[in-house]
Amino acid sequence: MKKRLIALCMSLAFSLMVFSPVAAVYTQGEVFTDELEQTLPLLEKDTMNEYDCIVEIRNASKNPSTLSSLDTNLDEEEIEYITSDAIESELLYRASLSTEVLKDQYCYSDEAIAILKSYDGARLENAPEMRAVTATLSAALGELVKSKTRVGVLYTWSWDVRPLVRWSDYAAVSWDGTYENGGSNDMAFDPYTSFSNVNYYYTDANQKQLKAEFTSDNWYNGAAASFAAEKTINAWYYWAKYGTVYVYVNLVNQDSGPLLYQLTAHGEFAHYTATPTGSVSFPGGASISFTGGLSVLGSRNIYINP
Repeated sequence: MKKRLIALCMSLAFSLMVFSPVAAVYTQGEVFTDELEQTLPLLEKDTMNEYDCIVEIRNASKNPSTLSSLDTNLDEEEIEYITSDAIESELLYRASLSTEVLKDQYCYSDEAIAILKSYDGARLENAPEMRAVTATLSAALGELVKSKTRVGVLYTWSWDVRPLVRWSDYAAVSWDGTYENGGSNDMAFDPYTSFSNVNYYYTDANQKQLKAEFTSDNWYNGAAASFAAEKTINAWYYWAKYGTVYVYVNLVNQDSGPLLYQLTAHGEFAHYTATPTGSVSFPGGASISFTGGLSVLGSRNIYINP
């Protein structure tokens, strides 16, 4: 199975943000995650399905000018993979698995399994019913806490079923502040209260929650939690099913200000499948830049007024 996953070369990245804030309890540098978890369903979520990405790239590949217009960094090798029959081969492999395995390890519903079991290997673009079998990513960005000197944001993401390919992922949040009276100041990442959790899934009864490490080349404008999209534990393949990034930023000069007037927060999820890992940078403002073969499929922000 590991060789099968490594052989798959598709690169997709997902920039998925929303506007709805969520309230959370915050005190003395701690987030009460039990209460926070109850509020997560209230977050409006954006979604992206693998099928749509694959078909878009395949259709665009028929016309070089159309392909170049896509917001993508896919190289020739990755495009060749996406336009090959490798994805169909993976779906046929899954169709050969037992119903029990498809439910317990891949999280497929009875309806999706019925569609998968009847799959004959047709090209995806000619089999729209297979959209119900490919994975959908949901992601949301919301507000945790705010004041004139401190802001916290929440970025949460989840897959409904096991994606076709797993390698490594980033969940990134960037920010850009404006300050009172048009002054300038900085909002810096707070490493003491910021944290990120990733829930790795093997079966419903066998899951692991692990912390993800933060990385950044500019702690004044952004931070990303990087993590393996799949982990081998006791010879079983766990995949990153869902996770949450909690990012807190503090005003650098809190004594003389100027104090925060508004913060723009931005979140993106990058899913790498062609290379072991890419990299992320924060060039300024609320922008995020990923390297490696990927497609950015949308961009949304939230605006936080203390």
